[in-house]
Amino acid sequence: MKMKMKAGTRRAVLVRRGILCGVLVALIAALALSLLYVNGVIKVYTLKDTFVDESGTVQTVKYAVKIDKSTGRYALYDKDGTQMPLAPDNGFNNYPDGSMLVYEAKSGNQYRINTATGEYELYAVPDTDGDETLGGTRKSTRVMMFPRITMSETYSIEVTNQYGSYEIYRRNVPQNEAGTSYSTMITVRVGEEDMMAEYDPTLYASLVVSCGYSLTDRKLDMNSPDLPRRADGSVDYAAFGLETVYGAENEVDYTKSPAVYTIRNAAFAENGFCTPGEVAYTVDVGSQTPSGGGYYARLRGRDTIYVISSAIADTVLQPVETMVSASVVYPMSTTTYLMVERFNFGTVSSGKTMETAIRSVQGAQSDIPLRLILETIYEIDSEFLAVSPIIDFSFESLDSRKDTVYSSVPYVIPADSSTQLMKGYAVNSNAASTVLENVYSMEFLACKKLHPNPDTDFAAYGLAEDCHYLAYDYDPGVAQGGSGYYITNLIYISAQMYDETLKQNVYYVYSELYDMIVAVDPYYLSFTEWDDAAWYSNSVFASNIAYVSELHLHAKDRDYDFYLDNSGTDQSSGTSSSDLKVYCLQYEGNTEQDAHGAKLLSYQVTDQWIDDAGVEKSKTYTATDNFRRLYSRLLWYTLEGDVNADEFRKDKGMTVAEYIASDTADDKSVLRLTFHVDDGKGNVSDVAIRFYEYGSGRKLLLTIELAEHDEGGVPVYDATKAAGRFCVLATPLRDAMNRAEDLLNHILIPSMY
Repeated sequence: MKMKMKAGTRRAVLVRRGILCGVLVALIAALALSLLYVNGVIKVYTLKDTFVDESGTVQTVKYAVKIDKSTGRYALYDKDGTQMPLAPDNGFNNYPDGSMLVYEAKSGNQYRINTATGEYELYAVPDTDGDETLGGTRKSTRVMMFPRITMSETYSIEVTNQYGSYEIYRRNVPQNEAGTSYSTMITVRVGEEDMMAEYDPTLYASLVVSCGYSLTDRKLDMNSPDLPRRADGSVDYAAFGLETVYGAENEVDYTKSPAVYTIRNAAFAENGFCTPGEVAYTVDVGSQTPSGGGYYARLRGRDTIYVISSAIADTVLQPVETMVSASVVYPMSTTTYLMVERFNFGTVSSGKTMETAIRSVQGAQSDIPLRLILETIYEIDSEFLAVSPIIDFSFESLDSRKDTVYSSVPYVIPADSSTQLMKGYAVNSNAASTVLENVYSMEFLACKKLHPNPDTDFAAYGLAEDCHYLAYDYDPGVAQGGSGYYITNLIYISAQMYDETLKQNVYYVYSELYDMIVAVDPYYLSFTEWDDAAWYSNSVFASNIAYVSELHLHAKDRDYDFYLDNSGTDQSSGTSSSDLKVYCLQYEGNTEQDAHGAKLLSYQVTDQWIDDAGVEKSKTYTATDNFRRLYSRLLWYTLEGDVNADEFRKDKGMTVAEYIASDTADDKSVLRLTFHVDDGKGNVSDVAIRFYEYGSGRKLLLTIELAEHDEGGVPVYDATKAAGRFCVLATPLRDAMNRAEDLLNHILIPSMY
């Protein structure tokens, strides 16, 4: 018969059972531990530390390696039972999982202990001098010239070698206007100037390791009789490349003297503001060892000579150019790289002159928009005649161009340009976007010179004369509607040259923004070898007929004056010329005329033909339709390229520019086409296109002029102010004149389509 217990009694029994179980577990664990000791699985090791004391006597002190009861791992204990301290972690001596730890004896000797088995080994015997400390790997220990300074602890590194001097330091960056919070930016400084050039993070990390982790392969015994010595018995540091050599002007000759670096620690305030710390070390780096496995080095203030890793050759012994990322223009995004303002491209016979001009205009205000800088330069171009512009344009958004003369042209030559560039021509949008994409995505082969000297470095890289310049303004906030703050990008581009180091042809590019010369693969800058005509739309006459109100063709033997009235066309759904009327001053086939006395073109002409099936077809066209066919011939008239300068000079006895300037009576052209454009959105212009024969007569020189206006608004033309350097074929022009005569004689003009 089972007896039932009360609930309270049952709980008491369970508690007593739990206590009993806990005691049994503890007894079993203690018994197991005692059995391990008895069976020799857990041992207590005796460690004998032998060293030479200050009096030169050899001493031996016993330590115990035994279990730390709090952790269950082996540790090093003094004879009185005190656990010895861990040696400073140099980043290598202690395993991350704690399976191997290095303890330091009172003598300073270091022992590494396997915390699971208790096995130990001598890890390091200190032989340090001054600030020397121990460093190394898990298998060996070497002396460091001074305690390690990590990247986060570094304020600056200054380097001087045979290539020059530079400094990489932490520059304070305010995080708010009140200046109560700061962060730091790693900045490259050359001379007294902070560079826009960014450091290469990987190479900078290597530089910090080379300079801040001063691990040596060994240090020389300065008492050894084998060291090279002078007559007075002192060490001959020159034999190790560690003696400073001076030039004729008592300046240090770093091609013969050791390279020097100084690393300084950083001191951070609570608000993040960083200042130079009190700890700094300067090291001379001398010659390479005979075996080639390292370099001799010496810490300033200490006579000891060390041998350091040959890795120093890839950092401290390199020019600053290897430490920076090559850049030429301000970074842009894939959606905004096309949205530039005042893009200027041209030739300059003296890069130094242009650089001097830019800097003289900018002065201390480096954020002056490029448009203002170049306007100032060109206004005083008598001082800077070396500049020869090729193209000048700005990006216009689609919204601002809708239903205007620029509706299909995203790049517009500014009407107020003071550069006297190719006014009246249309920019070749495809060419412009191609160039901007190349500039945006440009990949660099090497940074050749940071902070170059215009007097010497420009010449060495083909930038002192006969080079190109490219400049534009860029608003970093353009994607958000614009900030009004512009970054000026100005670069100079050499002719294509062969780089002996890179073993290939390159263009050298100097960036005024980043103050560096870089080598660029020819693919990205081949546009510098384009004909000038490639920058412009090849359409000679590209105005929408809906915006043209006058069109005049003037030849030496005949004239045609057309007046277009598009006022009757409904423009509510967009630009249209569906109800266009055309009047001609030379037409006599109608009595209806406009205010100019021109007669309305009003007739019909029927075209008849037989189709492929042998069926006779016909279609009737109005006089306006026929005029559109004449107009389309003008639209299809295209540029052929640049005028051959030698051929032109041989035929005319002067240059193109001189010949244009000589047309003071406006009577040398074989044809002058003038027209008036008004899109109703404020874009109004009177344009003259002139054609001049030269050479064999197969090609014609083309010029375009934007007319000025008198007080009454009447256009005033001056052929000497026209812009031109391009040629066209003569045959299409003669055809256009003949077709104008057909138009007046009711003859259907063949279609261009």
